[in-house]
Amino acid sequence: MRLLASLALVALVWAAIYLPGLGTPELKGEEARRVLPGRTMIQTGDWIVPRSAGRVYNRKPPGINWATAAAIRITGRMDEWTIRMPSVLAVLVLALVVAVSMRGFLGSEGALLAALFTLTNIGFVEKGRLAEIEALYCSFYGLAMVSWIALWWRQKKLAAWGVSGLLLGLGFLVKGPP
Repeated sequence: MRLLASLALVALVWAAIYLPGLGTPELKGEEARRVLPGRTMIQTGDWIVPRSAGRVYNRKPPGINWATAAAIRITGRMDEWTIRMPSVLAVLVLALVVAVSMRGFLGSEGALLAALFTLTNIGFVEKGRLAEIEALYCSFYGLAMVSWIALWWRQKKLAAWGVSGLLLGLGFLVKGPP
């Protein structure tokens, strides 16, 4: 299968699963806790120390707060659709990277199938449509793993460790010790 056709199919399946009704349910569970520090970052201009209700919020690493704040800043809106977009886009990026980088390792059809499996994984469907830490963390971990495999397969061992280490570090900023 041609690469562009594979990517178009992945994007179409992603849009069909992740976009419908994205902004209609109200914030659920911990989503509000992920949004408030990001909103405060925009209001105060302090993007280093997350705060909520005027107090330092250091229970979680700031990655999700940065992502939601960036989404709010880019769109100019603070609604359910906007704050969930970083999680949804992270899943799309992971699926597209799987579809592209696994072609040498799994072949064209195998890489497409792996990308579609990624999109339809029940955990990703559940958490990938919410402003939650797990969607970003699992996407970074998945990107690190897929990058490592693809680069190692191409005999670029140093690049495999460097790229996967960088991606795992970004994942650590989303879910790790505060």
